[in-house]
Amino acid sequence: MSADIARFDPFDGAPRWHGARRVGIRPGTELIHPLAATGSRPLSFTVDGLPAGLSVDADGIVRGVAPSEPGEHRIAVTVTNALGSTTG
Repeated sequence: MSADIARFDPFDGAPRWHGARRVGIRPGTELIHPLAATGSRPLSFTVDGLPAGLSVDADGIVRGVAPSEPGEHRIAVTVTNALGSTTG
């Protein structure tokens, strides 16, 4: 028996965003949410519109405590590497 094995590297190329369109959290609670993206490493992440108390780290993880008042916050995540960028 023989088999051909194809190599597939999902981390090759320009960044691709695979993250959730909506994330829910209770007001005033801690959030640790990894941003889902693929592409050639290293990837860098920027997030516009995060509410006060939340930030994104170099590994693409949003951390912090959600605002104590309920509300909807629209954000834009940009993922960049040497081959390009994408915003989701």
